[in-house]
Amino acid sequence: MELTFGAVPHTDDGQTRVLLAEFCARWSKRSNVPIRPHRAPSPGSLQAAFFRGRVQLAWVSPALFLLSDAFASAVPFASAVREGDTRYNGVLFVRDASPIRSVESLRGSKVAWVAPTSAAGYLMPRLAITKQGLDPNELFASEVFLDTHGAVAQSVAEGRADVGATHALFDDADPSRGMRSAGFDGIEGLKARVVLASAPIPSDLIVASLGVPAWLRGNLTVALRDLSEDGSCTDLFAALFGLEGYRDHQPAALERLAQDLSVARERGLWTG
Repeated sequence: MELTFGAVPHTDDGQTRVLLAEFCARWSKRSNVPIRPHRAPSPGSLQAAFFRGRVQLAWVSPALFLLSDAFASAVPFASAVREGDTRYNGVLFVRDASPIRSVESLRGSKVAWVAPTSAAGYLMPRLAITKQGLDPNELFASEVFLDTHGAVAQSVAEGRADVGATHALFDDADPSRGMRSAGFDGIEGLKARVVLASAPIPSDLIVASLGVPAWLRGNLTVALRDLSEDGSCTDLFAALFGLEGYRDHQPAALERLAQDLSVARERGLWTG
């Protein structure tokens, strides 16, 4: 049985495509299952490919998994690990030289989001804004969706957006503690600071279609765990997905996010 693994990499260039193919080759070898890569340019194109059966395995955000009908029958089997944690936060960030110093001072600014189904790149920062007593539907002068975290960071770096939304990793998922990494790291010419952080979010998932039998999912899970634990894919995980490996999925981690998304829907932050 040949499978296709779909993902929206952090950046989209020739080197990324080579790395994605190499990752699939190593995963194939460990699991004894032929796996082909599918590079999706956006979350929307990934869910379309999964829905149509062209992709049987997918790397997805937890919000996309919970919100998209395309993944309604998908089975999550692995959770991403970033610096030893399977949680992260959504943040709103600005250039360090920006006059924006508070959530209130975001009023009238230009914001760049990732996608309407992105937990860190849209939904959770908007929910965090409402907890500050403000309405994100009225706060910004303009809004744009750019599909990837890298594109959002680049937009802020170039001044096309005043503020961007992305993921960040804090010690123990606590924004009052030190920030270890963020989606704006590594962008040339960008020195950024966080204006607002959301509640913790469970890490990205790898999911399988129902056509992938349980025994095969088991093989794939063990192979991913082995690749993570022996460090043979460390550079690939970091370059492609901004993480260090995968752990077995824990279903309870999604329950709190599902509740937050329900609140977001009730407050008109998401209408899907």
